[in-house]
Amino acid sequence: MSCTWKLNSRDLLNKIIDIGCKFSIDDFGTNQSSLSRLKNFEFHRIKIDKSFITELNSNEKAERILASIVNIGKTLKMSVIIEGVETQDQLHVVQALGCNYIQGFLFSPGVNFEAATRLLKNKTINPGDMKG
Repeated sequence: MSCTWKLNSRDLLNKIIDIGCKFSIDDFGTNQSSLSRLKNFEFHRIKIDKSFITELNSNEKAERILASIVNIGKTLKMSVIIEGVETQDQLHVVQALGCNYIQGFLFSPGVNFEAATRLLKNKTINPGDMKG
């Protein structure tokens, strides 16, 4: 037996959420990840594009924009993830802003499945596993 739904994208997304799935919007603040997406769809977390972190020292507006995005996420009761954290200074900024999750080379370069599993289990990485 097959089931066919004739739904628009918002209704389909809501049906998927109803069965327990959660959605993130990636690279928030760039390209197609706009505020209208937050208004029209139910997301559970936003992942802020690394361009907002890499420009902290060179663009005086970057930290204010980053803070605004974090506040939007929190106001909408979403988890906020920031990607691209590579320095202690960047870490201090995003911690002060209250990001829920922080990702970047400061913690680990990209790793393959085996290294990621070991990292999660033992909190160690074999440098030979860094290829990805």
